[in-house]
Amino acid sequence: MNKNQKGFVPILILAVIAIVAVVGYFLFTKSSKYATTPITNQNYSAIQSDNDLNKATSDLDGADTAQVDTELNQLNSDTSAF
Repeated sequence: MNKNQKGFVPILILAVIAIVAVVGYFLFTKSSKYATTPITNQNYSAIQSDNDLNKATSDLDGADTAQVDTELNQLNSDTSAF
């Protein structure tokens, strides 16, 4: 084998490893930038009795899902226009 050909493979392997490392770094930093944090709502307490469960059920039944659907449709149209 020619002397020049022996040194080409390790350089190629190092270049591929470097490219993978750079791409991995950018993907990791991009995903950590948009990481979600849990939203806590202090308006509600833990359910500890049947009455609390009934109150939570009635609150959920009375929730306005039309507003959520409207907001989701708006987001969908915004993203399709993007």
